[in-house]
Amino acid sequence: MGYWSSLAALSLLSGCGGNQSALQPAGIGAERIAQLFWWMAAGAAVIWVVVIGFAIYATRIKTKTQSPRRAHWMIIGAGAIFPTIVLGALLIFSMQLMPALSAPGKSGFRIAVSGEQWWWRVTYETPSGATVELANEIRLPVGERVEFRLSSPDVIHSFWIPSLGGKVDMIPGRVTRPAPEPTEVGVYRGACAEYCGTSHALMNFPVVVMEPEAFDALSLIHI
Repeated sequence: MGYWSSLAALSLLSGCGGNQSALQPAGIGAERIAQLFWWMAAGAAVIWVVVIGFAIYATRIKTKTQSPRRAHWMIIGAGAIFPTIVLGALLIFSMQLMPALSAPGKSGFRIAVSGEQWWWRVTYETPSGATVELANEIRLPVGERVEFRLSSPDVIHSFWIPSLGGKVDMIPGRVTRPAPEPTEVGVYRGACAEYCGTSHALMNFPVVVMEPEAFDALSLIHI
């Protein structure tokens, strides 16, 4: 039984890696989201240990009848006050991370992404005003914060590059502006994380993070 449990655990952990893993960040936004995840997991573990510890104490160790006053404060303290303090601290910590995830870049480089049915229209906007329109692939320079302008003409999509940042909904009539900053060169996988219709499964796309010199050369070729 222990063998099969260990094998199942290893199988689950193996799914946390790869080029579409939020737990293997390759961007500043994804690093902060992963950090928040681990802190929340730790907070949940602490709350679980305390609550289960009190349950074991009350049912197995201290089996004698408790005074109503003591039992009342044990329930209030372990079941309400302690979780509220831990979750409140995690909430404050998470709120401090949010502004940095959407801070605009300083380079003036922007990419407009429109979620179509069912493909991605990608338009590069350079500081000089020139534009280049491609489809179903995004290329980014490493170490540079780039502002995305996300929109959709028809249905709701959810733009998600797990290794670079969090999910961002694309709602018709609205433009959202996440600003990821890749930190590692590589090829990552993006996806639509919102069921958007019959061909939703076709909306995966590669994200190629390149050295700045290679990206500039590529930009010159296209422009």
